Amino acid sequence: MEIREFRLADLSDLSYRMFVCEFGGEWNPCALILEFSGHYRWGSEGNRDGDFMAAIKAAALTVLHVHAVIFDLRSLAYEWGNRVWSVLSTREFGGETYLPAAMVISDRCRKGFSTCSGVVPPMFDTLEDALRFVEGPARKRLAELMRGLE
Repeated sequence: MEIREFRLADLSDLSYRMFVCEFGGEWNPCALILEFSGHYRWGSEGNRDGDFMAAIKAAALTVLHVHAVIFDLRSLAYEWGNRVWSVLSTREFGGETYLPAAMVISDRCRKGFSTCSGVVPPMFDTLEDALRFVEGPARKRLAELMRGLE
C-alpha cells in the first residue's frame, strides 16, 4: 500500500485567477470570471491542462452561486486540444440547463479556438463585451428562478 500526495497544481503549468462580477439590480445576478494563462499543450498532451482547468471550474461553480461564466483566455496560448471543449461547457451540476457563457480571447488563442466554432461559447475581444453578452440572459434566468420561489 502506498499513499502519495496529489495536488491539482501538479497536473499543469497553467495559472488561474477567479473573479466575481456583480451586475447589481434586482436579485444581484453575478458572473464568474475564470482567467487562465500559460501554454496549453498541443493535442492529447494538453489533456492534463484541460483536466486542471475543468477541476478549477468545477470547484468555483461548487462554492460560488453565479448565474453566468466568462472564460478569460487572453493570456492562454492555445492551438489545439479536444479536452478544452469540456472545460468550456457550463452545464449546471446535476442539471440539464447551461449557465450563460462567453469567452474572451486574444491573438494567443484566436486561431486555435476559431476551429472550434459552434462547440465553444461565443468569443469576444474584451471582457466588457463578454460581460454585456451574458448579463441579460443571467438576469432573465435568475428572475425565472426567483419567480419559482415566490
